[in-house]
Amino acid sequence: GPSGGHLQLSLLTVWLHWKLYCGFCKYAHLMKTLLRPPFLLRCVLELCSILCTPGMLAPAVVLAEEVRYINQVAFFKRLREKRPDLAQWEKCLMTLRIRSDRRDEVLNTKKTFETIRDNEYPQSLRDVDNQWAEAHRKFQKEERAVLQKQVTGRDPWEGEAHRDELEKFKYYPGFYDLQWFISYQVGPGHPPYHNNDKFLYKSFFEFKNPIQDLTPELYRRFAEKLAANGFVGDTKVAVIFAWERHLFNSVIVHAPTTEQALIAEKTGLEVFGGKLSGYSRGVDVKDESFKNDDGEMDFHRYLCKIGTSNLPPAILRFVQHAERGGASRAQPASGQRD
Repeated sequence: GPSGGHLQLSLLTVWLHWKLYCGFCKYAHLMKTLLRPPFLLRCVLELCSILCTPGMLAPAVVLAEEVRYINQVAFFKRLREKRPDLAQWEKCLMTLRIRSDRRDEVLNTKKTFETIRDNEYPQSLRDVDNQWAEAHRKFQKEERAVLQKQVTGRDPWEGEAHRDELEKFKYYPGFYDLQWFISYQVGPGHPPYHNNDKFLYKSFFEFKNPIQDLTPELYRRFAEKLAANGFVGDTKVAVIFAWERHLFNSVIVHAPTTEQALIAEKTGLEVFGGKLSGYSRGVDVKDESFKNDDGEMDFHRYLCKIGTSNLPPAILRFVQHAERGGASRAQPASGQRD
């Protein structure tokens, strides 16, 4: 018969095989449980509940250095050098507003804003853009209706008589014609010129995909954050035919001072985050000599009609973002980082 040693070895072998078998069964049962659809669904839902907690999906704060600055003065100078036909008044205005990623193309070919709009804007895209614009108009009409119930008298958006009542709100839909712009007024006071200053300071934000990413909810969040940061002024988004898809100024902000414009700039970079392809600055100019323009010109109109020679050095430093070196070296028209 088997020796005692052999018997012990055989029993140990049988015991090990049994443990392995039991372990395999437990493993198989565990895998069967894990792979069951209800368990997988619970895992997915749990993961979503973690990721979707407030703040988890908020866009990361984007620093100015991480987003290219669109130097409009530099582009205007290159436009006069390379496409003088587009630097004249009739063509200049919309050319200066064209998207930054199309500017080199315009400078180096015969393309214009009009040819891009007419040849690269099929009806399918126009329908999408119209739906986007109508969604924004509807959103602001609903906001106006809610606030109108909280003020007395006539509709504040139908005339100026009751507008002061809106100033009890930190921000509210602005007074631009909804066929052209949706907008927000932030803080008290209108118009936003400051102490008879002849300049109105502007911030611009260019979205990578404004039709997809610039939603009514995101735009309202921007206005809400502007108010929280102590901003005073207004902001608007054009809902005009072909504007958003082809032009760079997706969101426009008017501020009474450079300090307020910088608040708007910082806020936009924070709220819009990685959805931006660029940002910029400008000024509107008020002067009684502009009799054909009701005494005021927006920045692009001013560049096209007058140029930069009459702008004070401080204004040139501001619009060229001198703290990033924009005033010391011309920026490529495509808006590459300076």
